[in-house]
Amino acid sequence: MNTSPTTIKIKEGTLEEVITLSLQIPEFIDPHPIEEYQRRLKNTPHLILVAYAHKIPIGFKVGYEKESYFYSWMGAILPAYRRLHAATLLAEAQENWAIKQGYPH
Repeated sequence: MNTSPTTIKIKEGTLEEVITLSLQIPEFIDPHPIEEYQRRLKNTPHLILVAYAHKIPIGFKVGYEKESYFYSWMGAILPAYRRLHAATLLAEAQENWAIKQGYPH
């Protein structure tokens, strides 16, 4: 695999992408159904990020406002794409977004 951190792209994603990815994460024995995501994200500011390698979704990070801070709730990277810094890029993108939104934590 010839993928480097520079070929990882981070974009806003959908719950459908998150669910599809979460079903492929071996550590998630009983992944949350889409209804749990919808319940937590309903009527609250939130951010769904998806990492892509060569236009293939390889990971995600989901967070939402909880009380007065931004809570980074769920995230994962497909096993074949770990060690490519995608998790770091997702975390940085989420943190930068939260700062721009004015969250102190």
